[in-house]
Amino acid sequence: MAILSDDIKLLESSVMADVPEGGGAATGVEVVDGASNNVFPDPSTDDHVSGRFRLRKLFGAAHTDNTDLLLGASVVVLENYADPLVNLLVFETGGWFDERDDAKAAIEAYLVKGPKLICRIMDTQFAGANLLQLYNIAPAAGFPVGGDTVVVRNPSGAEEYLQILKTVTTTLSVPVDGDVIPINFCTCTLSGVLPFDVLGAPIQRATPSAATAAVVHSTAQSQGVKFHTVKPLALAASVGDKSVTVAGGIYSPLVPASTVDDPITDLYPLVTRPTLARTAAGVFTLPAVTLTLSPGTVLQLPTAVEPGTLTMQHGATAFTTNLAGELLQGTTVVGLVDFRQRTLTMAGTAPAYGSASNTLAFKPATVVGATAHSAAIEITTANQSRSWVQPLDPPPAPGTLSVSYMAQGRWYELTDDGSGKLSGADSSYGTGSVTFLTGSSLLTLGALPDVGGLLIYTWGEADSARAATGLPARAWTTIALATQPQPGTLSISWPIGAGGTSVQTATVAANGTVTGPAQVGAVERVEGGGYQFAFSPDTMPTGPVDIDYTAAAEETGFTNDGGGQYTLATAPLASSVRFKVVGSVGGTAKAYACRSVGTDVYAGSVLIGQINNTTGVMLLNGASAITVTRHTKTKQLAAQPTVSMG
Repeated sequence: MAILSDDIKLLESSVMADVPEGGGAATGVEVVDGASNNVFPDPSTDDHVSGRFRLRKLFGAAHTDNTDLLLGASVVVLENYADPLVNLLVFETGGWFDERDDAKAAIEAYLVKGPKLICRIMDTQFAGANLLQLYNIAPAAGFPVGGDTVVVRNPSGAEEYLQILKTVTTTLSVPVDGDVIPINFCTCTLSGVLPFDVLGAPIQRATPSAATAAVVHSTAQSQGVKFHTVKPLALAASVGDKSVTVAGGIYSPLVPASTVDDPITDLYPLVTRPTLARTAAGVFTLPAVTLTLSPGTVLQLPTAVEPGTLTMQHGATAFTTNLAGELLQGTTVVGLVDFRQRTLTMAGTAPAYGSASNTLAFKPATVVGATAHSAAIEITTANQSRSWVQPLDPPPAPGTLSVSYMAQGRWYELTDDGSGKLSGADSSYGTGSVTFLTGSSLLTLGALPDVGGLLIYTWGEADSARAATGLPARAWTTIALATQPQPGTLSISWPIGAGGTSVQTATVAANGTVTGPAQVGAVERVEGGGYQFAFSPDTMPTGPVDIDYTAAAEETGFTNDGGGQYTLATAPLASSVRFKVVGSVGGTAKAYACRSVGTDVYAGSVLIGQINNTTGVMLLNGASAITVTRHTKTKQLAAQPTVSMG
């Protein structure tokens, strides 16, 4: 009689539970097909939150009444759990009587013991230590490095896999057996602690016996066990395909973890806690508005605020703030101000102040990402303490200092509130202070930091932003003109206010007097052609600036009075005369461009004479062959150029 598919059974092992003796030999109890929870119990809520690893051992068997030969059988996972957080994997151990701990060891055996290293244990290393000290005779090498895993085997046969975080090596001359020889030393920092005393021997030339001293082995990767499961196809497959694509990749979770790696990009120091540049020259007062103040009311400020400078008047009630951002009515805290995020929030326990005229005044500040600095102190048994004093150079900017430490395997953070006080999310984390002028910091941690951990300081440099000094009291710009304006005809107009609905105008009289809300400089000739003048309005324009003037005409008539004196046909405008003089340099004639500046006459930067702008008489020193161009008043109307304030 043939062996049918219904004859192939799965049998339970001796112990179907997650206990060390789970598994074991086969039983005759059949795993009933199609029955709920016939192998594993339902996962609990705690299992979904914290994760759980369950193991069950099953046996395959052919139950028939004859001795027909079973030609072969296989186990296939045809369908996984509907719950995406639960994963089923099948593997084979090869042992008929092995138990749960044997299977667990096979799963964990991704590393196996390798050859012995050319190094020795230096004296006895005691249980609980997180350091392992090794040595060898120079010039031999063979020490492990940071990231390696080694196996330490005691003479009793006890073994332990140790992961090394970092190593420090040095070479010293040591007296050994009546001679001084170089010895290489290596101090290994471990990820954990030694579970038992590791036996060693004093430094000696001969290799210690494995019967009296522990031996250090390297490790190598192991294939371990092979896992099998089922994955849905991401793309439909057809007969003849040489490859398939499965959803979610070829890997499946094996050991549950409540945390996973979550990579974060473009995250830089002091982005979340930037400094406030205290650069305001004075207090800014907002226009009064009528509003209602009640518990939970949130006001949005137009700019960041220099800590401690904000005041508010609501009707007859006055409010102030301190450096910590507390809004005070007298000495009572009634709200909070976030100086960086520009918000004022009334506390839930604040009184209802009702509707009234409300005025806010403060010094504006600028939020800047200060230059980042950091420092770390390694915690050792020698310096482990709750109290720390640390100078920070350069001194930190207010509100940027953060101090982190690890206690009992958990990280805690203390930050400064901008006033010099350091505190954490809870008072049990610790407290401290920082002096922004000198950079001195004083800490009292909430718990002893872990040996091997770090006390980490990060802060922003106070000098990343400084108050600007020596700035002009007014904003000036230079406006270019194509021609020289006729005196008394220059008019400047510009819009102000929202939408530019209001227009202001300034005019310049013939004697240079400015009428209107602006300051206007003298019109000057530009080297290379054209003219320009400086302009500074009392109120910044919100649109284009219009220039209106009557252009002065150019004339060239003059007489040579002899002796270097020349009389222009008409009186010139100030700084408008342009001409050339011909001089001799090394016997070679050369033409020099000359100009008048006020009553002086220059050839380049050399003063060569004077001019009377009223009579038109110009006296030069040693000039000859002169062609003169000058400007006089005419009624020629110039174009009206449009310029933008810069």
